[in-house]
Amino acid sequence: VDRAAWRAAQQPRDPLEPTVGYASRWKPTTQKLIEEGYGSWLAWAATAGLLAEGSTVASRTTGANVRAYLDMLEASGLAPYTIALRMQNLGNALRAIAPDQEWQRVLRASGRIHCRATPTRDRAAILQPAEDVLMLGHDMMHAAEHDRFATDRDRATLFRDGLIITVLVHRPLRSRNFHSLRIGKELHRQAETWF
Repeated sequence: VDRAAWRAAQQPRDPLEPTVGYASRWKPTTQKLIEEGYGSWLAWAATAGLLAEGSTVASRTTGANVRAYLDMLEASGLAPYTIALRMQNLGNALRAIAPDQEWQRVLRASGRIHCRATPTRDRAAILQPAEDVLMLGHDMMHAAEHDRFATDRDRATLFRDGLIITVLVHRPLRSRNFHSLRIGKELHRQAETWF
């Protein structure tokens, strides 16, 4: 039943049918993330015995059950931001597969968890100065050009990795944007300068 409702939520939106196509406006990566979040909920619901034959989304997603799921997430040692994301994905999945129900309480809980969350790791402590990272990238490219003992493939890989580090120090990009760069398409050379 949940799968059928999720498939219906991914269909193109029908203005005369508000319960169909709710998730169609999300990008495929967002749909996948929400699907995985809902899968986490279903895995917990299965261990809690909530997936009995004939159970509905609304009957198993009571306030008490959502509280028990949240308690399980917190007890499992997940980072607070991860817990907030799991709750947000659950709320979004519920809105998509059962849009005739009221799921704001789940989404509001996610927002409250996110607001009080603090990072579990001190990222500043592991950051390296940009100059050192840039030097590493240059050193890798230099070694790739002058290392006589590595294979051609090893040298190409080392040079590529050094180039990636160097480019990202100069122009920080989102991972997806960086991976989509193609020489001759998004990246052009004029004389000695790349644009």
